[in-house]
Amino acid sequence: MKPKFLFVLSLFALVALFAVACAAPVAAPPAAAPAQPQATAAPQQPAATQPPAAASKMTIAGVVFQSDTFMQTVQAGMQAAADKNGNVEMLLGNTENKLDKEASMIDDYITRKVSAIVITPISADGSVAALKKAKDAGITIVCFNTCVNDKSIPSAFLVTKNEDLGTKSGEAAAKFIQDKLGGKAKIGILNCDQFEGCPPRKEGFLAQVKTLPGVEVAADQAGWLADKAQPVSEAMLQANPDINVLWAANEGGTVAHANAVKTLGLAGKVFVFGTDMNNQMGQMLMADDDILQGVTGQAPYQMGYDSLMAALAVLDGQKVEATTNTPTIYFGRGDDALIKQFMDTEGKAIFK
Repeated sequence: MKPKFLFVLSLFALVALFAVACAAPVAAPPAAAPAQPQATAAPQQPAATQPPAAASKMTIAGVVFQSDTFMQTVQAGMQAAADKNGNVEMLLGNTENKLDKEASMIDDYITRKVSAIVITPISADGSVAALKKAKDAGITIVCFNTCVNDKSIPSAFLVTKNEDLGTKSGEAAAKFIQDKLGGKAKIGILNCDQFEGCPPRKEGFLAQVKTLPGVEVAADQAGWLADKAQPVSEAMLQANPDINVLWAANEGGTVAHANAVKTLGLAGKVFVFGTDMNNQMGQMLMADDDILQGVTGQAPYQMGYDSLMAALAVLDGQKVEATTNTPTIYFGRGDDALIKQFMDTEGKAIFK
């Protein structure tokens, strides 16, 4: 009986040992094992794989002094250059030919810490103080169309030689007077002499037409915005019925002259020459009424584009020309290919 009892006792002990061994993994679980997935469930992305912050854009102001087609096209050229760069925010402004507004706008640009101001200043002397303040604040200044007399302020100046604008239309007018009017003409002028770029235009025009002994200037009056200048032109023609040639120093004056001739029924008797080119003038040059004979235009889109690119070059540490002359182009009646080149691109053609 004893061996059997010992055998049963041994068997019972073996089963108990086996049961304890099977339960061991459950009885002694590592406390941290289930907690680890919770600790790493929302890990922070490593710094090396974080998306980079977007580069901040530089801000550049593009400022004109009136809102005509020429100035609007200049600003369109600036915006196109900024868009091509991809890292420029443009602030397009208009001083409305008021020095106090110009100064206030420049103060605002200083406060906003713009990188550059691309501007056609109102006055060569009167605009100096405001632009010098901006220059001293570390802002790059680029002039177009007009500039200030203090040459230390602008880093670049892009300009159409104003005398050329008058000279080219004067040459065409002199030839027309010689060929079509027997060398004799009485001329009426709308000027924009209060703007510093305008007197050289008139001087260039008069230097050409006065080479003809039969030419006389019958009237010379201020008028540069089309709606306000048209009554001036009409009064000029009514007071001087022998005027047969009109010339204007800018876009608004040219449009005013052409509209005045049409309104008064003087087509075929009075012929218009002028300055600045836009699509409206292109249509007038191609019209059957034979009123507008020719205009000498600038390349405003190109001027704006190149001015903005000059500012970017300066900001990039590159050396640029102190003064760059932009093109002048004469658009004459009958030169339809050149006129259409301008019109089809809405003034955005690039001329050499």
